[in-house]
Amino acid sequence: MTLLRQTAAVRVLSAATALACAALSIPAQAADINVSGRIDTYVEAYTTSSGTQGRLSSGGATPSFLLFSGEEDMGNGLKASFNLEMGFLPENGMSTPDGSPTAGNYMFQRQANLGLRGYFGEVRFGYQYTPTFIALASTDPVGYSLGSAMGTFSAPGYAGVNGGAMDDFNARSENAISYTSPKLFGSTIVSLFVGLGETTKKNGEVSTTRGNYYGASVRFMQDALTVVGAASAAKAEHKVMPSGDVSPSTDYQLDFSVGYDFGVVKPVFTMAYKKGADDIRKGSDVLATQVGFSMPMGQGKWAASVGYLKNLTDSDGDAVAAGTRYDYSLSKRTFLYTGVAAVWNGDLANYGLTGGGGSSNFPTNKPGHSASTVFVGVNHKF
Repeated sequence: MTLLRQTAAVRVLSAATALACAALSIPAQAADINVSGRIDTYVEAYTTSSGTQGRLSSGGATPSFLLFSGEEDMGNGLKASFNLEMGFLPENGMSTPDGSPTAGNYMFQRQANLGLRGYFGEVRFGYQYTPTFIALASTDPVGYSLGSAMGTFSAPGYAGVNGGAMDDFNARSENAISYTSPKLFGSTIVSLFVGLGETTKKNGEVSTTRGNYYGASVRFMQDALTVVGAASAAKAEHKVMPSGDVSPSTDYQLDFSVGYDFGVVKPVFTMAYKKGADDIRKGSDVLATQVGFSMPMGQGKWAASVGYLKNLTDSDGDAVAAGTRYDYSLSKRTFLYTGVAAVWNGDLANYGLTGGGGSSNFPTNKPGHSASTVFVGVNHKF
């Protein structure tokens, strides 16, 4: 282990210990503070064109994380709450995987925010999940993790010029302010979101929009029916290839999901459209669709999905993904799971397969080659 990793590990462990001690020492009447999380790990046989490799990974069913959360009732229907969440990898003890977008100086790389909730709804400030991510993850029949076609498409998977991804900018946002309404008309919840880029131009001038993220979602729930729609826009800068010049651009994403719970089975249809800036992010205009279901079976749940990603600017960037997983409950907090997943790539697509929330085993795949995995894992909630 390098000195950098040792230092980061000591810093994260010290912070976690201090927070846990603080949580135990605060009187119960002062605040409701909880320490919770999940540990998820699985063994898999991962096959690509290079052969089959046995691996121990994490995040097959859910990410592994440690969450400090709390709530204070201030009276008159007003409550304050916070979330401090850090991810970790049980296979090696790291707080973030090498090469992860959340690696670096993030102590709470999953979320860190403070909110106020009352009759008006909820306003939340800080690093938090975006409406478009919540729309996809909360309705995915396989949990937006290993075996989810939409989860497979959420990672970079295009080997063309400045390749794009379905979800590369909108899982979480820094410097964010969000508003979530109470239930409107008894069945609808509206969310509004802005993440402030807070960037500076090369000439030293303050940028008013670069790096900003804007999002909104509407969730309708009526009896067994759930319909979710979300939209986002992200102001960014991308290199124009092959010149290498930097040019401003705006990425847009639209998500839609509908599901109906029949009791014995719950089918779900999901569609996600992303548009990048033309001539700047070739291959980043994509339309992904997924059909799937979940259903109770025995002492657990069976879920499956199949999806197709259409690259709207380069047909060689298309891909098909499918997967299925069975969760077997051992107790209220622990379950075993097993399943299979696969992806078939177009000539310039190189999507791989990985669990939700990252893993030390980042999927690597040659353009145009397929990948598959057979896995068995365990998930524990604490």
